[in-house]
Amino acid sequence: MKIAIVKLSSLGDIVHSMSVLQLIKKRLPNSEIDWFVDKKFSLLLENNLHINRIYELEIKDNLSNLRFFDLFKCLKTLKSIRKYDVVIDMQGLLKSAIVSRLINSNKIVGFDRKSIKESFASFFYHKKYSIDYSSNIIKRNIGLVSFALDIQIGFTELQNKEPFLFYSNISNPPLQKGDYIVIVPGASFKSKIYPTEKFIRVIRGINKKVVVIYNSIDEENSAKEIQSSSNQTYLLGYLDLNCLKLIIGNAKLVIGGDTGPIHMAWGMNVPSIALFSSTSAKRNFYETNQNKFVQNDVEINSSKIDKHSEEIKRIPTAKIVKIANVLLEEKS
Repeated sequence: MKIAIVKLSSLGDIVHSMSVLQLIKKRLPNSEIDWFVDKKFSLLLENNLHINRIYELEIKDNLSNLRFFDLFKCLKTLKSIRKYDVVIDMQGLLKSAIVSRLINSNKIVGFDRKSIKESFASFFYHKKYSIDYSSNIIKRNIGLVSFALDIQIGFTELQNKEPFLFYSNISNPPLQKGDYIVIVPGASFKSKIYPTEKFIRVIRGINKKVVVIYNSIDEENSAKEIQSSSNQTYLLGYLDLNCLKLIIGNAKLVIGGDTGPIHMAWGMNVPSIALFSSTSAKRNFYETNQNKFVQNDVEINSSKIDKHSEEIKRIPTAKIVKIANVLLEEKS
């Protein structure tokens, strides 16, 4: 069976979707799976043995820069790609639905209009899967794939998942292997960012070598403030996804908000603590024995993110330190 998966972005969402690959291969070992992704995130998919081919698309960049002719050329190339038995749109956005429709296939499967934010996208699908939008993201992905391929997959199977993110060899790695933890101080918006002074307290409570990663000026300023508080802290910034996989893959523990590197740790079976606030951990995280989350007991609207929430500031450092030391002890 020839399968095309459309999941264009973003980093954490792609990781969540990639978790189904090993489950598909267990049921359909002879299947061929191609993945259509925004070029910005293609390195994330590389070196996964379950993906036959990665197709890089520059949709967001062309749209953002009003390069409509380039966008048209990009979309036109989809028509010349081989024919698939099924295309699965795991994104549920209008742009991913259009991409799915342009790919030559016998069948296009996606979420129904009540199960996604951009309901009009469902009109592009031949078969539509219904599931509550507030359901856990992994449960949603497994349900959609099971429905599309007519296979049975249990929600709990990923408790024993194999790692599925792998990095290429790097001749001059930014950091040698060592006994370190990774701190991720940044996120896509403020309500996901844990206060710098609290990260400093967490680091003091763990007392390990720390690597702080960052990808913007604001994150860099926060990282430097954290570094100034400890002589065991090192900074690494503006890494490509291959280097990021290397740094996370060799870490003893990763701590940060609901952001891409935290979900990468989950995909690499690296111990992690995800700090949730304005997004729901019950929806956006799949807890395992080594991947934990912390969230205050407040009601979260899964359909609308409260970007002004300050709940993350109220997460106690002592709770994070306690979980961290348990995970580190189990890892040693």
